[in-house]
Amino acid sequence: MLDIFSLTGKTILVTGAASGIGRVISIIVSKSGGKVIATDINSEKLDETMTLLEDSGHSSILADLTNAESRANLISQITSINGLVNCAGIVKLVPLKFYNEKNIREITDINYIAPVLLTNDLVKKRILTTNSSIIFIASTMSVVGISANGLYSGTKAAVAAISRVMALELAAKNIRVNSIPPV
Repeated sequence: MLDIFSLTGKTILVTGAASGIGRVISIIVSKSGGKVIATDINSEKLDETMTLLEDSGHSSILADLTNAESRANLISQITSINGLVNCAGIVKLVPLKFYNEKNIREITDINYIAPVLLTNDLVKKRILTTNSSIIFIASTMSVVGISANGLYSGTKAAVAAISRVMALELAAKNIRVNSIPPV
């Protein structure tokens, strides 16, 4: 019988793999037979994630995705992947009266700009194989208003929107793009 959830023979790049959703997705990919390329900025927690993965053949690459050189270094170490899961992000509660350029840029750089640029680079360099998948972790906060959550919500709405556009643009290359809005 065909196991539709099998990732045997597939390599998946997971950003934000040191904790939270990124860590869990890395573990699930390994349990499904896939090889994980885990990336994060926290080396200690990334190493912890690697000990939780099943089987062998996984790799980890330390990277700050908001930094162009660091992103380029990450990409230079990858020849081919079957999937990308953009999990890296931050939640930071900032009430409207405390918005400033610094916190707007920090949240936007991490939650929106970095995953979009990483995805763009992987597509341009043809590192994503035919029939690959790209997933952006969005949030239900992109459609639900909660006090002090505007900056985070805005970045996750942007991620959901661009994933729809990327899906249209990459369909001809047989690359699927989706966003998933966990609570």
